[in-house]
Amino acid sequence: MIYRADAAFKSVQISGPTLAAPPSTTNTWWTNWLKAVASNNVIPDQYAYHLEYGLTNPNNDPQNSNATLNSLLSTYKLPQRQINVNEYGVKEEQVPSGAAWWIARLERYRMIGLRGNWASGTELHDLMANLLTKRSNPAAYTATDYAPAAEFPVYAYYNLNMTGNRVATTGSTDRNLDAYATVGKDKVRILVGAHVMTGTWTLEIDSMSSVGLPASGTVKVQTYAFPGTAAITNVAPATLNQGVVSHSYSNNVLSLAVNQKDTATAYAFEFAV
Repeated sequence: MIYRADAAFKSVQISGPTLAAPPSTTNTWWTNWLKAVASNNVIPDQYAYHLEYGLTNPNNDPQNSNATLNSLLSTYKLPQRQINVNEYGVKEEQVPSGAAWWIARLERYRMIGLRGNWASGTELHDLMANLLTKRSNPAAYTATDYAPAAEFPVYAYYNLNMTGNRVATTGSTDRNLDAYATVGKDKVRILVGAHVMTGTWTLEIDSMSSVGLPASGTVKVQTYAFPGTAAITNVAPATLNQGVVSHSYSNNVLSLAVNQKDTATAYAFEFAV
């Protein structure tokens, strides 16, 4: 059988090094691979690696792994490429707050991301890497009573609701809270997640006038909560309407308190433009 090259066929992108370890200046797999890539001029289309080094490990953070990779690329005089985090998030992070935190991080650095699959046995290929569960028993392979698991509503909101243009955000200085925000034709939408921990932070939305609002005034903010305490929790209802509250602001900055009373809940804030 003979196959011929044809313009109709799309080229397959090459990824590497596809290690389970994030970029590191002391990891010889990374440094030897980068040396070989540079010396042979065989630069991949994507730099690919995992970010599954543990909940509290700073190397498990795209903010840090991105900075380390940039340093390594500069050392070996290699160009920037699309980053593909082809597995991200340890099992403890697969709750709504963790999902929102990861979405914000990956969007900021324009990384392709694929959630890690920590299931086993028949669940491994049955529950969309624990984005789904089953009302009766998630371990029952033949059961068909599928339901959204804890993270599903967060990804659904991100995919379906956060339309418009992505705007710049900055994570908290302690790296424990992050937000992804879009400005659509109708609303500003902000998805917020603490990194699987409790605490209190202040979310500041600056340049209110850039979305057609006055520099000072009052705005009505709708809040939604995404609950769920474990990866395969059957959440019903999946999204909790927390109501609308009027917030005063001035100097072009709106401040919203994020009071994270549990480690799992994520939040979304919306206001009209």
